[in-house]
Amino acid sequence: MSAAPNLQQAMVSALRADDELMSNLKVADIFDRQVQGARLPYIVLHAFETREWSTDEDCSEEHRVTLAVYSGENGRREVQSILKRLRLVLHDAALSPVDARLVGLRVVSTDVRRVEKSRLHRGTMVLRAFTESA
Repeated sequence: MSAAPNLQQAMVSALRADDELMSNLKVADIFDRQVQGARLPYIVLHAFETREWSTDEDCSEEHRVTLAVYSGENGRREVQSILKRLRLVLHDAALSPVDARLVGLRVVSTDVRRVEKSRLHRGTMVLRAFTESA
């Protein structure tokens, strides 16, 4: 069984537990899809790709996770602040997904852009994680 759902849950729990992110940066919520009309800013678990690289003895996986941050009128600066905090919370985090061991979690890239034909700004962060069966 893939560790992806449990890794996702551990990541979201870590983000929601971070007061700086949720309170001081006023992140409305973390969703698994873009939500029309949701209060801004918010974070979306945009993509979660998993590749198995197991041996006969254990189940090992590589995960590429893309988070998206959406902001309105506070724009680029707000998105950059939230991405900075996401990095502090998740990069090399010691998360404990159920039934798996997180070997590593690293930020691979970030990007900030204005969403075409809207007042929104979107930042994306790609992370790479490795898990092994517990």
